Amino acid sequence: MAPSSARRVRSVRGYAWTILLLTAIAWASAAAGQGASPQSPGTEGPLRLSLEQAMRMAVINNLRLQSARLSVDTARFGVPTAEAAFQPTLTLNASRTGAETSVRVAPDHTKTTLSSTFGPSITNKFLTGTNVTLAQTNTRPDSTPEEGSKTSGLTLTVSQPLLKGAGIEVNRATIDTAKNNIQLAVRDLESRLIDTLTGVENAYLDLLLAVEDRKIRELALERARQQLDVNRFLIEVGRLASRELAAAEAAVSSTEVEVAVARNAVENARRALLRLLNQDPVDVVLVDPLTFAPVIVNPAAALETAMRRRPDLLRARISAENAKLSVNTARNNALYDLSLNASIGSAGSTPDPLTKAVQRSSDFKDVTWTIGATLTIPLDNAPNRNAYLSALNALRQAELDLKDAEQGARLDLDNAVKNLEINTRRVTEAERGQGLAQERLETETIKFREGRATNADIINARRDLVSAQNALLQAIVSYQKSRVAYEQAQGITLDRWSIEVK
Repeated sequence: MAPSSARRVRSVRGYAWTILLLTAIAWASAAAGQGASPQSPGTEGPLRLSLEQAMRMAVINNLRLQSARLSVDTARFGVPTAEAAFQPTLTLNASRTGAETSVRVAPDHTKTTLSSTFGPSITNKFLTGTNVTLAQTNTRPDSTPEEGSKTSGLTLTVSQPLLKGAGIEVNRATIDTAKNNIQLAVRDLESRLIDTLTGVENAYLDLLLAVEDRKIRELALERARQQLDVNRFLIEVGRLASRELAAAEAAVSSTEVEVAVARNAVENARRALLRLLNQDPVDVVLVDPLTFAPVIVNPAAALETAMRRRPDLLRARISAENAKLSVNTARNNALYDLSLNASIGSAGSTPDPLTKAVQRSSDFKDVTWTIGATLTIPLDNAPNRNAYLSALNALRQAELDLKDAEQGARLDLDNAVKNLEINTRRVTEAERGQGLAQERLETETIKFREGRATNADIINARRDLVSAQNALLQAIVSYQKSRVAYEQAQGITLDRWSIEVK
């Protein structure tokens, strides 16, 4: 045969081979399409969920957040309770008194005297430690006007501590601590919010990754089955050796296992997301796509933001402030109790009705006063000194915890910045790798059609493409998670979702 005739024969055979391959692929595609069953009409549709909707559901429904909100409400009760110690209190007193005395002229005879005493008093403690009491007393004997008189008294008593319990700072400590406790509860709620939102976004990304991985595996399975159909067709027409069928069947079998694993991963990721949302099991369709949008990183500005905004740092600072208040209180409690006491009173007595005695006492014609000092020295002051030493240790511990929290914040931010940079390069390289794997598969397919590649070459190229596609997905998800960690390290997660805790 002449060379030109041989070339024409090879050209005709190559063209016929291409037609046969395309026809087989078309048959396999039609068979796959007939095997798919549409969704049954009338069934309840899945939950279509965007990331923003997931965040909203988590803020409303998450059980840990509900518990943290209750802690904030409980802490708010502490302020009015502490302030109540400096509010006036009204006391109503009433008593009945009896006395029996012997009569000298008749030793066997006793005389019984009965009287009733009653009256209100108002007491108030001020932030300086001063205690003021205004008391009004009335005594009415059960006797005739000749034998007894009604008495009334009005007394103002003031006590000012000079050592223990003296000073505004010491007396305000309980109020300031209660207010700080509210801020501690708020910071705890913010921390739980950030952790929950971070967990929800990561779970959303995990589900996106699992869904996309499942799609890639299912597409790879479809291609493997098409390749198997092509191999069977080629074996029937005598174009391919029968031993090549085993490799194609093994590829289909292994890919079916990968699809089953991918579907199980989707189910696990779906359940993890719904648990964070406190939702009953339901099918979920994620609305937001998996995208890659690099953020601009400014480490210096991010560190400054973290020092101002991170809830754990703010909580550590508040805890240190509470520890200082405890030290001041314990130091004051270790002092001796020295106080100045003064009182002034007016009394009225009359056999007339009790109202006359009350009137006479309010005229301040019969005035008595006292002034003095009281010193109380405990015989054993060791408990108060030990409490002071314990408060000092607690303060040192709080200051060390604050330094540790600051170092941890710097480390978290440094790691987040590095991870962002690394994952950015990972995405770029994964995109390049996917493009190369796609080109290789196309090349091997063309070579296979021309008889210059084996069935194993197609299988390996297809497997490399699946790996490259998954590598790109994982790189994008890793980048998005590192971005979430970068926001969490700065303490700005709530700002991103416009959430404010008051």
